[in-house]
Amino acid sequence: GGNAVGDARARVEDMSTAQLREEVEAWRAGSRPPAGGGVSSFDVAAVDEWQLEQRELIEAEVLEDLAAHPTVEYIRHLEDERDRLHEALRSEAQRVTEMRVALRSKERLSMSTAKF
Repeated sequence: GGNAVGDARARVEDMSTAQLREEVEAWRAGSRPPAGGGVSSFDVAAVDEWQLEQRELIEAEVLEDLAAHPTVEYIRHLEDERDRLHEALRSEAQRVTEMRVALRSKERLSMSTAKF
């Protein structure tokens, strides 16, 4: 948890610039040393945890920024308007169907009374 991150931070502070550079290059090259046993002063689990925390913070910040963006607000407005219009169209289609049924019924009634 946070203790492992603190331990890793303390180990990094004790490293020379050359050691840090070598460490970073090894990580960049994708050769992560095994936890607890390699040349690395980093605890792999602590680094993974830290990276996950940083990713979550960045994602939350980006989502917050996007949510407040005027374009996103406009898109939401358009989606709401689309939904409202779809509902209005469905309602109108239902009303037209009911009116057709009523008209046909009236026409049949008119035809049957006209025959007599």
